Amino acid sequence: ENFGSGIFIVSCSFLVPLFHTEYNDALWLRMCITNFIVSLLIYTLSSRLEKALIESKLKSTALDEALVKERAALATQARFLATMSHEIRTPLNGILGLTDVVLSREINENARSHLEKIQRSGVSLNRILNDVLDVSKLNAGKLSLETVAIDLNAVASDSAAFFHQLAQNKGIVLNLEIDERLNTNVIGDATRLSQVLNNLISNAIKFTHVGSVTLRIMQGETSGSHQLVKFSVIDTGEGIDISDQERIFDAFAQANNSIQREFGGTGLGLQIVKSLVEAMGGTVNLRSELKKGSEFSFELPFAIPINASTKPVETRTRDTHLSFSGGSILIADDNEINQVVAKALLEDIGFDVAQANNGREAIDMALHHQFDLILMDLNMPQMNGDEAANILRNHSISTPIIAFTAAVVKDELEKALAAGMNDYLTKPIDKDALHIILAKHLSSKIFSTNADVEKAFNTA
Repeated sequence: ENFGSGIFIVSCSFLVPLFHTEYNDALWLRMCITNFIVSLLIYTLSSRLEKALIESKLKSTALDEALVKERAALATQARFLATMSHEIRTPLNGILGLTDVVLSREINENARSHLEKIQRSGVSLNRILNDVLDVSKLNAGKLSLETVAIDLNAVASDSAAFFHQLAQNKGIVLNLEIDERLNTNVIGDATRLSQVLNNLISNAIKFTHVGSVTLRIMQGETSGSHQLVKFSVIDTGEGIDISDQERIFDAFAQANNSIQREFGGTGLGLQIVKSLVEAMGGTVNLRSELKKGSEFSFELPFAIPINASTKPVETRTRDTHLSFSGGSILIADDNEINQVVAKALLEDIGFDVAQANNGREAIDMALHHQFDLILMDLNMPQMNGDEAANILRNHSISTPIIAFTAAVVKDELEKALAAGMNDYLTKPIDKDALHIILAKHLSSKIFSTNADVEKAFNTA
Protein backbone atom coordinates (compact mmCIF):
# COMPACT_ATOMS: atom_id res chain seq x y z
CA GLU A 1 0.00 0.00 0.00
CA ASN A 2 2.81 2.43 0.92
CA PHE A 3 4.59 1.43 -2.33
CA GLY A 4 1.41 2.11 -4.31
CA SER A 5 1.00 5.49 -2.57
CA GLY A 6 4.59 6.32 -3.41
CA ILE A 7 3.99 5.53 -7.08
CA PHE A 8 0.85 7.65 -7.03
CA ILE A 9 2.62 10.64 -5.41
CA VAL A 10 5.59 10.38 -7.78
CA SER A 11 3.32 10.00 -10.79
CA CYS A 12 1.18 12.90 -9.66
CA SER A 13 4.17 15.20 -9.57
CA PHE A 14 5.81 13.84 -12.71
CA LEU A 15 4.36 16.28 -15.23
CA VAL A 16 3.11 19.04 -12.89
CA PRO A 17 6.34 21.08 -12.94
CA LEU A 18 6.16 21.03 -16.72
CA PHE A 19 2.79 22.82 -16.67
CA HIS A 20 3.70 26.56 -16.71
CA THR A 21 0.23 28.18 -16.69
CA GLU A 22 -2.07 28.66 -13.69
CA TYR A 23 -4.11 25.63 -12.70
CA ASN A 24 -6.74 24.75 -10.07
CA ASP A 25 -7.20 21.63 -7.94
CA ALA A 26 -9.39 19.89 -10.52
CA LEU A 27 -6.82 20.41 -13.24
CA TRP A 28 -4.07 19.22 -10.89
CA LEU A 29 -6.10 16.08 -10.07
CA ARG A 30 -6.69 15.30 -13.74
CA MET A 31 -3.00 15.68 -14.46
CA CYS A 32 -2.12 13.43 -11.53
CA ILE A 33 -4.48 10.73 -12.80
CA THR A 34 -3.05 11.06 -16.28
CA ASN A 35 0.47 10.80 -14.93
CA PHE A 36 -0.46 7.75 -12.88
CA ILE A 37 -1.95 5.99 -15.92
CA VAL A 38 1.12 6.88 -18.01
CA SER A 39 3.37 5.50 -15.27
CA LEU A 40 1.41 2.24 -15.17
CA LEU A 41 1.64 1.96 -18.95
CA ILE A 42 5.39 2.56 -18.85
CA TYR A 43 5.77 -0.03 -16.11
CA THR A 44 3.64 -2.56 -18.02
CA LEU A 45 5.48 -1.95 -21.28
CA SER A 46 8.91 -2.20 -19.65
CA SER A 47 7.89 -5.46 -17.91
CA ARG A 48 6.65 -6.95 -21.15
CA LEU A 49 9.74 -5.73 -23.02
CA GLU A 50 11.98 -7.31 -20.40
CA LYS A 51 10.04 -10.57 -20.67
CA ALA A 52 10.23 -10.46 -24.49
CA LEU A 53 13.98 -9.80 -24.38
CA ILE A 54 14.50 -12.77 -22.05
CA GLU A 55 12.41 -15.02 -24.30
CA SER A 56 14.25 -13.75 -27.38
CA LYS A 57 17.59 -14.45 -25.76
CA LEU A 58 16.48 -17.97 -24.83
CA LYS A 59 15.23 -18.58 -28.38
CA SER A 60 18.46 -17.16 -29.82
CA THR A 61 20.48 -19.48 -27.61
CA ALA A 62 18.34 -22.44 -28.66
CA LEU A 63 18.70 -21.44 -32.32
CA ASP A 64 22.49 -21.19 -31.97
CA GLU A 65 22.56 -24.65 -30.42
CA ALA A 66 20.34 -25.99 -33.21
CA LEU A 67 22.64 -24.46 -35.85
CA VAL A 68 25.68 -26.02 -34.20
CA LYS A 69 23.91 -29.40 -34.19
CA GLU A 70 22.85 -28.93 -37.83
CA ARG A 71 26.41 -28.10 -38.90
CA ALA A 72 27.66 -31.13 -37.02
CA ALA A 73 24.98 -33.28 -38.68
CA LEU A 74 25.90 -31.94 -42.14
CA ALA A 75 29.58 -32.58 -41.45
CA THR A 76 28.75 -36.12 -40.34
CA GLN A 77 26.63 -36.62 -43.45
CA ALA A 78 29.47 -35.35 -45.66
CA ARG A 79 31.92 -37.75 -44.01
CA PHE A 80 29.40 -40.58 -44.39
CA LEU A 81 28.93 -39.78 -48.07
CA ALA A 82 32.67 -39.68 -48.67
CA THR A 83 33.24 -42.94 -46.78
CA MET A 84 30.35 -44.86 -48.36
CA SER A 85 31.22 -43.57 -51.80
CA HIS A 86 34.79 -44.75 -51.37
CA GLU A 87 33.86 -48.14 -49.87
CA ILE A 88 31.23 -48.96 -52.51
CA ARG A 89 32.92 -47.50 -55.58
CA THR A 90 36.27 -49.18 -54.91
CA PRO A 91 35.02 -52.78 -55.37
CA LEU A 92 32.64 -51.62 -58.10
CA ASN A 93 35.63 -50.16 -59.93
CA GLY A 94 37.23 -53.62 -59.83
CA ILE A 95 34.10 -55.29 -61.21
CA LEU A 96 33.49 -52.83 -64.06
CA GLY A 97 37.14 -52.15 -64.83
CA LEU A 98 38.27 -55.76 -65.06
CA THR A 99 35.15 -56.68 -67.02
CA ASP A 100 35.96 -53.91 -69.50
CA VAL A 101 39.56 -55.13 -69.74
CA VAL A 102 38.52 -58.73 -70.43
CA LEU A 103 35.89 -57.65 -72.97
CA SER A 104 38.58 -55.81 -74.92
CA ARG A 105 40.40 -59.13 -75.42
CA GLU A 106 39.62 -62.01 -77.75
CA ILE A 107 37.16 -64.29 -75.90
CA ASN A 108 34.49 -66.79 -76.96
CA GLU A 109 30.99 -65.48 -77.58
CA ASN A 110 29.42 -67.40 -74.70
CA ALA A 111 31.82 -65.85 -72.19
CA ARG A 112 31.38 -62.44 -73.81
CA SER A 113 27.61 -62.64 -73.39
CA HIS A 114 27.96 -63.42 -69.68
CA LEU A 115 30.53 -60.67 -69.15
CA GLU A 116 28.33 -58.12 -70.91
CA LYS A 117 25.50 -59.02 -68.52
CA ILE A 118 27.87 -58.49 -65.59
CA GLN A 119 28.89 -55.15 -67.07
CA ARG A 120 25.28 -54.00 -67.51
CA SER A 121 24.48 -55.03 -63.94
CA GLY A 122 27.50 -53.11 -62.67
CA VAL A 123 26.55 -50.03 -64.65
CA SER A 124 23.00 -50.25 -63.27
CA LEU A 125 24.33 -50.53 -59.72
CA ASN A 126 26.63 -47.55 -60.31
CA ARG A 127 23.68 -45.52 -61.63
CA ILE A 128 21.62 -46.30 -58.52
CA LEU A 129 24.58 -45.35 -56.31
CA ASN A 130 24.97 -42.07 -58.19
CA ASP A 131 21.25 -41.30 -57.75
CA VAL A 132 21.35 -41.94 -54.00
CA LEU A 133 24.50 -39.85 -53.58
CA ASP A 134 23.10 -37.03 -55.73
CA VAL A 135 19.92 -36.85 -53.61
CA SER A 136 22.01 -36.78 -50.44
CA LYS A 137 24.28 -34.06 -51.84
CA LEU A 138 21.33 -31.98 -53.03
CA ASN A 139 19.70 -32.21 -49.61
CA ALA A 140 22.97 -31.30 -47.90
CA GLY A 141 23.69 -28.43 -50.29
CA LYS A 142 26.93 -30.11 -51.39
CA LEU A 143 26.20 -30.30 -55.12
CA SER A 144 28.05 -27.65 -57.12
CA LEU A 145 27.35 -26.48 -60.68
CA GLU A 146 29.95 -25.65 -63.31
CA THR A 147 29.84 -22.42 -65.30
CA VAL A 148 31.79 -23.14 -68.47
CA ALA A 149 31.20 -22.77 -72.20
CA ILE A 150 29.09 -25.67 -73.49
CA ASP A 151 27.47 -26.62 -76.79
CA LEU A 152 23.75 -27.35 -76.34
CA ASN A 153 23.66 -29.11 -79.70
CA ALA A 154 26.44 -31.49 -78.61
CA VAL A 155 24.84 -32.14 -75.22
CA ALA A 156 21.46 -32.95 -76.80
CA SER A 157 22.99 -35.03 -79.59
CA ASP A 158 25.06 -37.07 -77.12
CA SER A 159 21.99 -37.79 -74.98
CA ALA A 160 19.94 -38.84 -78.01
CA ALA A 161 22.78 -40.98 -79.40
CA PHE A 162 23.22 -42.71 -76.04
CA PHE A 163 19.60 -43.96 -76.04
CA HIS A 164 19.26 -44.55 -79.78
CA GLN A 165 19.93 -48.29 -79.60
CA LEU A 166 17.64 -48.76 -76.59
CA ALA A 167 14.77 -47.07 -78.44
CA GLN A 168 15.47 -49.08 -81.57
CA ASN A 169 15.41 -52.33 -79.57
CA LYS A 170 11.89 -51.45 -78.36
CA GLY A 171 10.73 -50.56 -81.87
CA ILE A 172 10.10 -46.90 -81.12
CA VAL A 173 11.51 -43.78 -82.79
CA LEU A 174 13.77 -41.37 -80.89
CA ASN A 175 13.64 -37.88 -82.43
CA LEU A 176 15.82 -34.83 -81.80
CA GLU A 177 14.44 -31.40 -82.75
CA ILE A 178 16.55 -28.28 -82.21
CA ASP A 179 15.33 -24.77 -82.98
CA GLU A 180 17.41 -23.32 -85.84
CA ARG A 181 17.33 -19.88 -84.18
CA LEU A 182 18.96 -21.25 -81.03
CA ASN A 183 22.41 -19.99 -80.04
CA THR A 184 23.87 -23.31 -78.93
CA ASN A 185 27.12 -21.88 -77.53
CA VAL A 186 26.23 -20.90 -73.94
CA ILE A 187 27.59 -20.90 -70.38
CA GLY A 188 26.31 -23.75 -68.21
CA ASP A 189 26.90 -27.19 -66.73
CA ALA A 190 26.91 -29.83 -69.47
CA THR A 191 27.20 -32.73 -67.02
CA ARG A 192 24.14 -31.81 -64.97
CA LEU A 193 22.10 -30.84 -68.03
CA SER A 194 22.94 -34.22 -69.58
CA GLN A 195 21.90 -35.91 -66.34
CA VAL A 196 18.49 -34.22 -66.49
CA LEU A 197 17.96 -35.05 -70.18
CA ASN A 198 19.15 -38.63 -69.73
CA ASN A 199 16.76 -39.22 -66.84
CA LEU A 200 13.80 -37.85 -68.79
CA ILE A 201 14.64 -39.71 -72.03
CA SER A 202 15.27 -42.96 -70.14
CA ASN A 203 11.90 -42.68 -68.39
CA ALA A 204 10.12 -41.84 -71.65
CA ILE A 205 11.57 -44.88 -73.42
CA LYS A 206 10.84 -47.11 -70.44
CA PHE A 207 7.12 -46.26 -70.46
CA THR A 208 6.62 -46.05 -74.24
CA HIS A 209 5.86 -49.29 -76.11
CA VAL A 210 4.56 -47.91 -79.41
CA GLY A 211 5.24 -44.65 -81.19
CA SER A 212 8.03 -42.20 -80.43
CA VAL A 213 10.03 -40.18 -77.93
CA THR A 214 11.07 -36.66 -78.91
CA LEU A 215 13.67 -34.36 -77.37
CA ARG A 216 12.79 -30.83 -78.45
CA ILE A 217 14.86 -27.72 -77.71
CA MET A 218 13.39 -24.29 -78.44
CA GLN A 219 14.66 -20.76 -78.08
CA GLY A 220 12.77 -18.55 -75.63
CA GLU A 221 13.30 -14.91 -74.72
CA THR A 222 16.75 -13.72 -75.70
CA SER A 223 18.97 -10.66 -75.33
CA GLY A 224 22.54 -9.85 -76.24
CA SER A 225 23.95 -11.53 -73.13
CA HIS A 226 21.31 -14.09 -72.08
CA GLN A 227 19.02 -16.66 -73.62
CA LEU A 228 16.08 -18.65 -72.27
CA VAL A 229 15.93 -22.22 -73.61
CA LYS A 230 12.99 -24.60 -73.34
CA PHE A 231 13.71 -28.34 -73.22
CA SER A 232 10.87 -30.83 -73.76
CA VAL A 233 10.81 -34.63 -73.71
CA ILE A 234 7.58 -35.83 -75.33
CA ASP A 235 6.44 -39.45 -75.53
CA THR A 236 3.45 -41.42 -76.79
CA GLY A 237 3.54 -43.77 -73.82
CA GLU A 238 1.16 -44.76 -71.06
CA GLY A 239 0.69 -41.29 -69.56
CA ILE A 240 0.27 -40.37 -65.89
CA ASP A 241 -3.02 -40.01 -64.06
CA ILE A 242 -3.70 -36.46 -62.88
CA SER A 243 -3.96 -37.66 -59.27
CA ASP A 244 -0.37 -38.95 -59.42
CA GLN A 245 1.23 -36.01 -61.23
CA GLU A 246 1.88 -33.89 -58.13
CA ARG A 247 3.69 -36.50 -56.08
CA ILE A 248 5.67 -38.05 -58.92
CA PHE A 249 8.56 -35.65 -58.26
CA ASP A 250 8.88 -36.76 -54.63
CA ALA A 251 11.85 -38.93 -53.64
CA PHE A 252 11.23 -42.69 -53.96
CA ALA A 253 7.81 -42.00 -55.49
CA GLN A 254 6.35 -43.65 -58.60
CA ALA A 255 2.94 -43.26 -60.17
CA ASN A 256 1.75 -46.52 -58.60
CA ASN A 257 3.12 -49.69 -57.03
CA SER A 258 2.60 -51.78 -60.14
CA ILE A 259 5.16 -49.63 -61.99
CA GLN A 260 7.85 -50.54 -59.47
CA ARG A 261 6.99 -54.22 -59.77
CA GLU A 262 6.95 -54.17 -63.59
CA PHE A 263 9.74 -51.72 -64.42
CA GLY A 264 11.84 -51.50 -61.23
CA GLY A 265 13.78 -48.35 -60.38
CA THR A 266 14.41 -46.39 -57.19
CA GLY A 267 11.93 -43.58 -57.84
CA LEU A 268 14.74 -41.01 -57.47
CA GLY A 269 15.12 -39.97 -61.11
CA LEU A 270 12.41 -37.31 -61.31
CA GLN A 271 13.24 -35.96 -57.86
CA ILE A 272 16.82 -35.45 -59.04
CA VAL A 273 15.56 -33.86 -62.28
CA LYS A 274 13.40 -31.41 -60.31
CA SER A 275 16.19 -30.50 -57.87
CA LEU A 276 18.83 -30.06 -60.59
CA VAL A 277 16.57 -27.95 -62.80
CA GLU A 278 15.68 -25.72 -59.84
CA ALA A 279 19.39 -25.46 -58.91
CA MET A 280 20.06 -24.24 -62.49
CA GLY A 281 17.30 -21.62 -62.23
CA GLY A 282 14.36 -23.37 -63.87
CA THR A 283 11.10 -25.19 -63.10
CA VAL A 284 9.91 -28.58 -64.35
CA ASN A 285 6.43 -28.80 -65.86
CA LEU A 286 4.40 -31.89 -66.67
CA ARG A 287 1.52 -32.35 -69.10
CA SER A 288 0.13 -35.85 -69.29
CA GLU A 289 -3.03 -37.84 -69.92
CA LEU A 290 -3.56 -41.56 -69.45
CA LYS A 291 -3.05 -43.57 -72.66
CA LYS A 292 -2.04 -40.40 -74.52
CA GLY A 293 1.55 -39.85 -73.45
CA SER A 294 3.45 -37.26 -71.44
CA GLU A 295 5.49 -34.11 -71.91
CA PHE A 296 8.10 -33.10 -69.36
CA SER A 297 9.47 -29.62 -70.00
CA PHE A 298 11.64 -27.02 -68.31
CA GLU A 299 13.11 -23.64 -69.20
CA LEU A 300 16.65 -22.66 -68.24
CA PRO A 301 18.37 -19.27 -68.48
CA PHE A 302 21.85 -19.35 -70.07
CA ALA A 303 24.46 -16.64 -70.35
CA ILE A 304 25.95 -16.21 -73.82
CA PRO A 305 29.77 -16.00 -73.90
CA ILE A 306 31.02 -12.47 -74.48
CA ASN A 307 33.95 -13.83 -76.46
CA ALA A 308 32.49 -15.52 -79.53
CA SER A 309 35.66 -17.61 -79.95
CA THR A 310 35.24 -19.33 -76.57
CA LYS A 311 35.37 -23.08 -77.18
CA PRO A 312 32.71 -25.28 -75.58
CA VAL A 313 33.95 -28.03 -73.29
CA GLU A 314 33.58 -31.51 -74.80
CA THR A 315 31.22 -33.72 -72.83
CA ARG A 316 32.56 -37.07 -74.06
CA THR A 317 34.88 -38.68 -76.59
CA ARG A 318 33.82 -39.22 -80.18
CA ASP A 319 35.80 -42.42 -80.49
CA THR A 320 37.07 -44.72 -77.74
CA HIS A 321 39.77 -46.26 -80.00
CA LEU A 322 42.51 -43.89 -78.94
CA SER A 323 46.24 -44.41 -78.65
CA PHE A 324 49.15 -42.32 -77.43
CA SER A 325 52.71 -42.07 -78.67
CA GLY A 326 54.40 -43.44 -75.55
CA GLY A 327 54.67 -41.70 -72.21
CA SER A 328 54.77 -42.77 -68.59
CA ILE A 329 52.14 -42.50 -65.88
CA LEU A 330 52.44 -43.04 -62.13
CA ILE A 331 49.45 -44.63 -60.38
CA ALA A 332 49.34 -43.98 -56.62
CA ASP A 333 46.66 -46.18 -55.04
CA ASP A 334 46.66 -48.53 -52.06
CA ASN A 335 44.07 -50.87 -53.59
CA GLU A 336 45.53 -53.67 -55.73
CA ILE A 337 42.41 -54.06 -57.87
CA ASN A 338 42.37 -50.34 -58.69
CA GLN A 339 46.01 -50.57 -59.72
CA VAL A 340 45.36 -53.57 -61.97
CA VAL A 341 42.38 -51.90 -63.67
CA ALA A 342 44.11 -48.56 -64.26
CA LYS A 343 47.33 -50.23 -65.41
CA ALA A 344 45.52 -52.42 -67.96
CA LEU A 345 43.51 -49.51 -69.39
CA LEU A 346 46.58 -47.28 -69.68
CA GLU A 347 48.84 -49.93 -71.17
CA ASP A 348 46.17 -50.70 -73.79
CA ILE A 349 46.54 -47.18 -75.19
CA GLY A 350 50.34 -47.05 -75.18
CA PHE A 351 51.53 -45.87 -71.76
CA ASP A 352 54.23 -47.26 -69.49
CA VAL A 353 52.86 -47.51 -65.96
CA ALA A 354 54.58 -47.33 -62.56
CA GLN A 355 52.76 -47.98 -59.30
CA ALA A 356 52.96 -46.59 -55.75
CA ASN A 357 51.01 -47.90 -52.75
CA ASN A 358 50.75 -44.65 -50.76
CA GLY A 359 51.53 -40.95 -50.83
CA ARG A 360 55.07 -41.32 -49.49
CA GLU A 361 56.03 -43.81 -52.19
CA ALA A 362 54.47 -41.52 -54.81
CA ILE A 363 56.56 -38.57 -53.63
CA ASP A 364 59.78 -40.62 -53.68
CA MET A 365 59.08 -41.95 -57.18
CA ALA A 366 57.99 -38.57 -58.59
CA LEU A 367 61.11 -36.85 -57.23
CA HIS A 368 63.46 -39.42 -58.81
CA HIS A 369 61.68 -40.18 -62.10
CA GLN A 370 60.10 -38.05 -64.79
CA PHE A 371 56.42 -38.91 -65.34
CA ASP A 372 54.04 -37.39 -67.86
CA LEU A 373 51.08 -37.63 -65.51
CA ILE A 374 50.24 -38.87 -62.00
CA LEU A 375 46.94 -40.54 -61.02
CA MET A 376 46.71 -39.99 -57.25
CA ASP A 377 44.16 -41.65 -54.97
CA LEU A 378 42.93 -39.30 -52.25
CA ASN A 379 42.59 -41.82 -49.40
CA MET A 380 45.77 -43.81 -48.77
CA PRO A 381 47.67 -45.08 -45.71
CA GLN A 382 50.71 -43.19 -44.34
CA MET A 383 49.95 -40.13 -46.48
CA ASN A 384 46.83 -39.04 -48.37
CA GLY A 385 46.86 -37.92 -51.97
CA ASP A 386 46.21 -34.23 -51.29
CA GLU A 387 49.13 -34.10 -48.83
CA ALA A 388 51.43 -35.80 -51.35
CA ALA A 389 50.32 -33.41 -54.12
CA ASN A 390 50.99 -30.39 -51.91
CA ILE A 391 54.52 -31.63 -51.12
CA LEU A 392 55.27 -32.29 -54.80
CA ARG A 393 54.13 -28.79 -55.73
CA ASN A 394 56.37 -27.37 -53.00
CA HIS A 395 59.25 -29.24 -54.67
CA SER A 396 58.38 -27.50 -57.97
CA ILE A 397 57.10 -30.71 -59.60
CA SER A 398 54.81 -29.44 -62.39
CA THR A 399 53.64 -32.85 -63.63
CA PRO A 400 49.83 -32.94 -64.02
CA ILE A 401 48.32 -34.64 -60.96
CA ILE A 402 44.84 -36.11 -61.32
CA ALA A 403 42.80 -36.98 -58.24
CA PHE A 404 41.94 -40.64 -58.83
CA THR A 405 39.18 -41.10 -56.34
CA ALA A 406 35.94 -42.71 -55.28
CA ALA A 407 35.03 -39.53 -53.37
CA VAL A 408 32.34 -37.45 -55.07
CA VAL A 409 31.73 -34.94 -52.28
CA LYS A 410 32.33 -31.32 -53.24
CA ASP A 411 34.51 -30.55 -50.19
CA GLU A 412 36.81 -33.52 -50.89
CA LEU A 413 37.33 -32.54 -54.52
CA GLU A 414 37.87 -28.85 -53.69
CA LYS A 415 40.44 -29.88 -51.09
CA ALA A 416 42.29 -31.93 -53.72
CA LEU A 417 42.31 -29.07 -56.25
CA ALA A 418 43.46 -26.61 -53.56
CA ALA A 419 46.40 -28.92 -52.79
CA GLY A 420 47.69 -28.49 -56.33
CA MET A 421 45.93 -31.24 -58.27
CA ASN A 422 44.91 -30.36 -61.82
CA ASP A 423 41.75 -32.40 -62.26
CA TYR A 424 39.87 -35.43 -60.96
CA LEU A 425 38.74 -38.81 -62.27
CA THR A 426 36.09 -40.69 -60.32
CA LYS A 427 35.83 -44.42 -59.77
CA PRO A 428 34.54 -46.68 -61.22
CA ILE A 429 36.77 -45.74 -64.16
CA ASP A 430 34.88 -44.75 -67.28
CA LYS A 431 37.10 -45.35 -70.31
CA ASP A 432 35.77 -42.31 -72.17
CA ALA A 433 36.27 -40.07 -69.13
CA LEU A 434 39.81 -41.42 -68.75
CA HIS A 435 40.57 -40.61 -72.39
CA ILE A 436 39.19 -37.08 -72.02
CA ILE A 437 41.38 -36.46 -68.96
CA LEU A 438 44.48 -37.85 -70.69
CA ALA A 439 43.85 -35.92 -73.88
CA LYS A 440 43.21 -32.70 -71.96
CA HIS A 441 46.51 -32.86 -70.08
CA LEU A 442 48.65 -34.82 -72.58
CA SER A 443 47.39 -33.49 -75.91
CA SER A 444 50.88 -33.53 -77.42
CA LYS A 445 51.07 -37.30 -77.02
CA ILE A 446 47.85 -38.23 -78.82
CA PHE A 447 48.52 -40.56 -81.72
CA SER A 448 45.49 -41.03 -83.97
CA THR A 449 44.68 -40.76 -87.66
CA ASN A 450 41.02 -40.09 -86.89
CA ALA A 451 40.36 -36.39 -87.44
CA ASP A 452 37.17 -36.50 -85.35
CA VAL A 453 39.11 -37.81 -82.36
CA GLU A 454 41.75 -35.13 -82.71
CA LYS A 455 39.08 -32.45 -82.95
CA ALA A 456 37.21 -33.81 -79.92
CA PHE A 457 40.30 -33.62 -77.76
CA ASN A 458 41.59 -30.25 -78.90
CA THR A 459 40.42 -28.56 -75.69
CA ALA A 460 43.55 -28.48 -73.54
